Amino acid sequence: MMFSARLVGLGLALLAALPVSAQTWKEPKDISPAESPLDLKLAGWGKSSFQRAVEIIGETNDMRRDVSINIVVAAAQNYIAVVHMNEAHHFVHWEQDTIQNISQQLFANKTLDFGSYQDVSHGSADFRWIPVKVTDKGATNNCAVFRAYWDRYTSRGYLCTLGGKPLPETAPANFITHIAYKTALVPKDEGSLPTP
Repeated sequence: MMFSARLVGLGLALLAALPVSAQTWKEPKDISPAESPLDLKLAGWGKSSFQRAVEIIGETNDMRRDVSINIVVAAAQNYIAVVHMNEAHHFVHWEQDTIQNISQQLFANKTLDFGSYQDVSHGSADFRWIPVKVTDKGATNNCAVFRAYWDRYTSRGYLCTLGGKPLPETAPANFITHIAYKTALVPKDEGSLPTP
């Protein structure tokens, strides 16, 4: 179970990939799940599933005011997930990044085996995800890595099963369409994930 021992470290790998731009950022700050603008509207998940929540605020004397990056690491029902939400729309070069490159950043020094792209809409956001088998030291975990760009937002992250269990076919789309973030992502209902 390679993810359970390194839950927070893997979850915050996205912090190392902050984009370079004219925007400067304050230091990452741990916040309580209740303070996070992110939520997971899934039965058995919600903010109680958050293992860690981090907020990074843009400096107010820079390009834009009131921009932030929010990241949560969550675990429930034999899954682990990371959701990264960025409000700074001027990171145009992020749109040119591939999910394969994002996966390499998230799972550095692991063997990755990719499936086929899938698309899913969530409000005004068009998400793209890809199944990825992540192998490290003989242990394999089944994941879906996702990304989206819309309006002034970018989102990326992953959903993985623990203990090498197969990733149910409907789990990635169900997970993605139940990410809640302020008024930018509003799920239609409370969803659920199948048991892996």
